[in-house]
Formats: sequence, C-alpha cells, structure tokens
Amino acid sequence: MAWSVIRKATNEDRELLERRAQAFCKRHDIPVETGDSAIQEVDWYVEPRDDDDEGQRLERQYLKMLWLRVVRRALKHPWAEGIAWDTVGFSVD
Repeated sequence: MAWSVIRKATNEDRELLERRAQAFCKRHDIPVETGDSAIQEVDWYVEPRDDDDEGQRLERQYLKMLWLRVVRRALKHPWAEGIAWDTVGFSVD
C-alpha cells in the first residue's frame, strides 16, 4: 500500500482532526485512554477483526464510513483519509 500526498499537513490540521476524533469517540462510545491520541483509537476501533461476528463487522464498517466523512470535512479535501508523514493524503492499493 502506498500513500498519495495531497498537501503538507499543518498544526491546525492535526489539532482540528484530534478534536474531531475526540468528539467522534464521545459520540460513539469509543474508549480513549488519557494521554492517547483519539485519532489512533478511532483508526484502530473501526478496523474489522477476524473474530467479529456479522453485526460487529457491519457496525465497524458503518463507523469507518462515518469517520472517513469526518476526516474529509476536517482536512477540507474530498479524498483525504488522514495525516501520515506530515502530509494529508490517501492510501493507494
């Protein structure tokens, strides 16, 4: 998997995305440990697991879709999937 760069990430991008992730966690009851990044917690939580039943898999899939919408609004780009290596971008298979 490769990362396609849209633009350089700013501190404002990181701060806004973290605030949005904290709100997302609170809204969807995703636990966040004190001092941890809410972004990382959401990214981990929405990924499907091998031991998920059908209901859990569908819920994670739905939350992943919602999270992607939040990311794209926060980073102000329709293809953005997050911040990596100090850049805003999206993954390419």
